[in-house]
Order: sequence, then structure tokens, then C-alpha cells
Amino acid sequence: MKTSPLISVIVPLYNTEKYIAECIKSIISQTYTNLDILVINDASTDNGRTIVYQFQEQDSRIRIIDLKENGGIANARNTGLDNANGEFIAWCDSDDIYHHSFINTMYDILCKTEADFVECQCVSGQDFNSQLFDNIKIDNIEYAIGGKDEFLKRFASHQLQTSLWSKLFRKEVFADFRFPSNRLYEENLFYFHYYPVLKKAAYITSPLYFYRSRAGSIMKTLRERELQQELQLSCDFLRFANSLPNGYKNAFRAKTLKLLLNIWQRSVTADIPIVKKCRWRKEISNIINTIVLQHLNLSNKERTLLKIHNSTIVYLAYMLYNKLK
Repeated sequence: MKTSPLISVIVPLYNTEKYIAECIKSIISQTYTNLDILVINDASTDNGRTIVYQFQEQDSRIRIIDLKENGGIANARNTGLDNANGEFIAWCDSDDIYHHSFINTMYDILCKTEADFVECQCVSGQDFNSQLFDNIKIDNIEYAIGGKDEFLKRFASHQLQTSLWSKLFRKEVFADFRFPSNRLYEENLFYFHYYPVLKKAAYITSPLYFYRSRAGSIMKTLRERELQQELQLSCDFLRFANSLPNGYKNAFRAKTLKLLLNIWQRSVTADIPIVKKCRWRKEISNIINTIVLQHLNLSNKERTLLKIHNSTIVYLAYMLYNKLK
């Protein structure tokens, strides 16, 4: 008979009073009931904490951990990991919603496959409608299983969601990892860290998670701090690419190029003084230059010319990206 171990659900909370009630309702209504629900209040200034407290009065599974200062999503996640009592870890953004069988289905497949983690698909939109989950047949869930090769194929082809909230993890996966503060897309760093010891993962084809894509939250003007962090991420991607087996190096170099080209384009309208903007674009071209010159068969003269002409480097990067992807 399958046991029902404690599963921790970590919910970082910051100024989402409009959505947090729906989020908490979806968690406490799970068909899997042995839950340790940690709401990490990252010094919210709205009424979100009060709303969660009202749920806590009715449900002892909910714990609220108040942070004195707003430390960002990485700090909130680390606080959740440090305080989680469960054998398994799930995540939920405070404006998102679980399918009522999210935990039970993920845990069931994790047990069947003995995977390190299980991933499901998601549906997205600005407003949640329960009909989005109506066609999901919980009794007939399809999934794939794979090791390192499958993981890299999915990561390289954007089939793997780098988000945490679409997955259920064994707690030991995070045993020697904490999210770095003041970094964008820190989830990628987790996967770079975990890949060498990954044994097996399972991938569910059905959407069991609703991701709220709020208006105005996706596209924004690039600021200097964000530009610096995105460039740092591109360097992390390149190091990861160079550490991989030969069959995957080019695919991840292509991901690095795509990221750099996106930064280059957005830097045109970046909210940065022109002198700094030129310096950053030179830095971008230098990184692109490293990748391009490694993989094009050029004479020494041609290499020297390409190092001088940034615009040519960017053009060739587009060509190389299309060739590598």
C-alpha cells in the first residue's frame, strides 16, 4: 500500500493580494492532503499576508514565515527550503493555481518512475477559468521518462520548463544548493548545478498548473542591472555548454547566442546612458565573438577583422545560431 509522505509546498508571497486567495484555495483543495504549506511573506506591503492568515486560522497545514525585509525571490525560496519539513518539494507562485490533482498525480508518477523530479505542462492566461482543466483525464495521464540525454534534449529544444512551479522534486535534490541572490533566471543555475548528478526525470504531457501572465509583467525596458545579470547568465550558459558531451555543445551554444542577440536588440532601447550602453554592447559582442570565432573556419586575418567590426560579428552570430540550433 502506497504511503502518503509529507510534501512541502513553498509559496513566495510579495504584493499579490488580488490573486493569493485563489492560489491558496487551489493548494488546500488538493486531493493529496498530507501537505506542509509554507507561505514566505517577503515583506509584502499589501493585504496579502492578512488574506493568508485568514486561511491559516482554518487550516493548520499552512505556515506563514515573515521576512523582515524584501530580499527577492531567491531569498524567499531559500527560506522555504530551509524550513520545509516534507520529503518532497513543490513550488507555487502566489498568483498561480494548481489543478486539484496536481500533487497527487505528480507524486504518483514520481513513485512509479523513481525519478528525481516530475514535470507537468501548464496553461497560461491573465484570468483563471476552471474549464481550462476540464479535459484532463487524471486516470489516463501520459508521461515520458529519461536520464541525462532526455533532459538535455528537452532543455536545448525549450521543451523543458526551467521554472520550478511545474515540478515536484525529491527534497535531496536541493541538499547542497541554494538560489543565488540578485540574479535573474536563477532557476537555470539550479539546472546547471544539478545536471551532473541527475539520474532520471519524468515528463507529464498534461497541463496541471495555471500560470498567470499578468499584463505588463513580461516586457519592460532593460535597465543596467538587468543587462549585467543577463550577460552574466549568458556566460553561465556558455560555460555549461562547454562542459557538455560533444553532441550537445552546439545546441547550448546556440541558446547562448540567442540570449545574447536578444540582449543586443533590447539594449537599443535600454534605459542606460549612451556611454555605458556602448560599453555593454562591446561586452556583448566580445562574448559573441568568442563563440563565433570558435566555430567558423576563418583565416587569422579574417578573425582579426571580425574582432574589430561588431556589426559583422552580430550578423555572423545570427547565421551561426541558425546553423547550430
